[in-house]
Amino acid sequence: MGCICCKENNSSAQKSLNDDEHDRLLDHDQLTPNRGINEDGNPSSIPSLSKTDEQSILSRILHKTAQNIIDVSAIEPHSIERSEYMEQMKNYLDKYSRIDLKLPKLPSIPSVTNNPVSVLVVETVPFSDIKLITEYSQSMSTALSQMKIGCKESLVAKLEDDTAAAL
Repeated sequence: MGCICCKENNSSAQKSLNDDEHDRLLDHDQLTPNRGINEDGNPSSIPSLSKTDEQSILSRILHKTAQNIIDVSAIEPHSIERSEYMEQMKNYLDKYSRIDLKLPKLPSIPSVTNNPVSVLVVETVPFSDIKLITEYSQSMSTALSQMKIGCKESLVAKLEDDTAAAL
């Protein structure tokens, strides 16, 4: 830790392992004399910054802020090339063919166009099942209509300076 009020001492004999405890936090040119206050309550000896100095300070602040912001809206979704897609599909089919799965063969759904009589002959769904499905559908619809999503935090992540130094 440094001390603002300590004297600057340049003698090499007095420098030790605890240099940082005796170093000044503010340089001599950064220190400003005590300022008097006029009747308006404003400091009387505040030096005014020129317009260019003020603009350069503001642009530095803006540039530093822009470096710490990630614009997630500019990130494009990952698109895969056709050759890469075909290669992945081939790998998946290859792995799938090596797996010995014995899945039961389900009966195919009768087609209306081929034989409409067979569709009419199939056993009907019980009314209790239809009622159950209808009730659950209505309760899900009600639950989804009452659901609201609110943004509590901003979606912009701030990068710390330590991560940039580590890279």
